[in-house]
Amino acid sequence: MSGETKVFCGLRLFFAICFGAAVLCVVTVYYPLAGVILFLAGLLVLLSRWKGVSARRFSLGLFLLSLVIHLGAVAFLTTPIESDFALQYEASRQFAQGDFSFQDTVYFQKWGYQTGLVIWQGTLLKLWNSPTFLRLVNCLVSAGTNVLVYLIARDYFEERAARLASLAYAFFLFPATLVTVLCNNIPSAFFLYLCLYLVMGKGFKRCHRVLIYALAGASLAVANALRPDAPLVLVPLLAYFVFRFLSQASWKNFLHYLKRFGALVLTFLVLSAGMSGLVKVTGVNAAGLSNNDPLWGTVLGTNTEWKGLYNNEDGPAIAEKEAEGMSRTQAELQVIREHLNVSPAALVELAACKMKSLWWDRGLSWSMGGLKQQTPTLFALLEELDRAMFTCALFLAALGAIALFRRPKEDFKLYLLPFVIFATSCVYLLIEVQPRYAYAGQIAVFILMAGGAQVLGSLWETVTAKWRQGFQKQESFLPRK
Repeated sequence: MSGETKVFCGLRLFFAICFGAAVLCVVTVYYPLAGVILFLAGLLVLLSRWKGVSARRFSLGLFLLSLVIHLGAVAFLTTPIESDFALQYEASRQFAQGDFSFQDTVYFQKWGYQTGLVIWQGTLLKLWNSPTFLRLVNCLVSAGTNVLVYLIARDYFEERAARLASLAYAFFLFPATLVTVLCNNIPSAFFLYLCLYLVMGKGFKRCHRVLIYALAGASLAVANALRPDAPLVLVPLLAYFVFRFLSQASWKNFLHYLKRFGALVLTFLVLSAGMSGLVKVTGVNAAGLSNNDPLWGTVLGTNTEWKGLYNNEDGPAIAEKEAEGMSRTQAELQVIREHLNVSPAALVELAACKMKSLWWDRGLSWSMGGLKQQTPTLFALLEELDRAMFTCALFLAALGAIALFRRPKEDFKLYLLPFVIFATSCVYLLIEVQPRYAYAGQIAVFILMAGGAQVLGSLWETVTAKWRQGFQKQESFLPRK
């Protein structure tokens, strides 16, 4: 190819990209869902043609792209440290200075498990005493989670489908901007999905499986110490092992799966108890990493008037009953009974509202509160884009979940992903709900999205192959000169 031809091809490609970007922008501003669909379709076409990049190089490129997007959010968004995050940050600063007096507050006495985040942030603040550093670490951890999305997906789906899902997650606004909020969701989710990768990953077949499951249990323990989300993975894992055993019931299989699940659970329990005990022994928090008010979340989650969201009414109601001589537990149980003393229709409405809040209400306000006040129109557009991306991911994930019935028995571990989504929904039917709490479950949606993308990609190839075959047949009947 001559130099002139190369320049012409380059200009043509540049023109096509510019025109495509312009069309995408015009469509996205007025029809966000259509814009996201076009964006994902364009990514799929590019990935279908761009096959020369190895998995290792793509993983590195994905990490860097995700990191740049997250760093952009940190650079351009001004997110104040407020609400519980302010309490946790102040406690982290005290921890970094060797001051453990934060444990004397009611907040850390009741919810000792929040000490895990304090230790995480406090240790980082010893290196650089700035909230900016915590946000930069969030960027690195979140980019690592993005790579885990790709690594898990590529073990079970086509390469281009796994790459599409991981790139879609990189551009998903909610996790991309949440890095500016000093919350426990980000580091906890990384270790949760590291646990799932160790369990599900096909690259560990040569390793000793019991050891791998023990490492998975250790990762799950760290995740739970940062945020008590372990049930979102433990319950699906228990269901998986039960179904695996029932599919081929025998003492040999029972012992086989018991060793693996036992290694994971035992490591998880021992490390969790050890970390909690260490927090007590070292004097960081006498409450350890325990939850000394476990019913509080259920009190909030069963309030039909507030649709399971946080409110300032249940606290005074419980305090009033405590003043009458009830214990804290008795008062909370009484309030829960009062909340549930409604019609079945009201309970169904509560469940529907909670699922809407969890999965469909967007969580951008935490990171973009300032932008919402300054430019509400832009904020509304970004919310619609965020919702559109999740809608596409959920549709493709549903398609991928349906396609699981056609998968071979060797891919049975894929059922863990729908189980994680189901467990997330069930847990938050019982306790307080916020859009931010869907963070861990959304990752499973995007991994499973690769299955739907694979189905659509295969369908498109089948249709285009038949079209080409029909066109060639018609062409053969044309008269030749």
